[in-house]
Amino acid sequence: MIFNKFSSVFAKTGQEILYAQQYEEVALNALSNLHELHELLNNYTGAIFDNGLFKIHNKGSFYIWTKLAFEYFKKFQGNSYCFAFDWLGRQYAVNYFNNKTMILILDPATAEAFEVDKNIESFLNEDLAENKDFLFDVEKFYHLQKLVSQFRFEECFGFKQFLFLGGEDVVENYEITNMEVYWELNHQIYLKTRNLPPGTKVNLSIDPI
Repeated sequence: MIFNKFSSVFAKTGQEILYAQQYEEVALNALSNLHELHELLNNYTGAIFDNGLFKIHNKGSFYIWTKLAFEYFKKFQGNSYCFAFDWLGRQYAVNYFNNKTMILILDPATAEAFEVDKNIESFLNEDLAENKDFLFDVEKFYHLQKLVSQFRFEECFGFKQFLFLGGEDVVENYEITNMEVYWELNHQIYLKTRNLPPGTKVNLSIDPI
């Protein structure tokens, strides 16, 4: 795979090995028949772009997040694999089903899965490289980034008041948070509120993580 266009638009600013050594053996086994994904993670393992705007999984975090993300998005479980994530905590996954390849963008804050009929190479070079500002809301990211001292690999910017509970997508409603915790809380709240009519007052007790 060649990522010339992607590399010309996204600047690599770091690399992270979190989870990599702990799950290396089981991850390599999982990747043994996933040649496209294996090549990406060999070339860009744990790569951080534009100071955290977009991050490629390393082999350990790929394994962990493929398990976590598809507990939430069960529809795609079993033939989908996370390969990247962004500053909002959205997971990017490749789906192989019926001899077709599709990219999934999984948003924990809305429980929405966006589907793109591309492979990894064309998605990175075309969709991301050509629509960077729009897809990632770059201006908002850099504004928020200035307000924090550091932005770790395992963190994202999430909503203080969750959208499922009436929170708004405004700068004041963002905070930096652990991405795994953020996903789990959104999942639990979604399960408890998905069948309620709009405007219902909710008293929630969140199960321990």
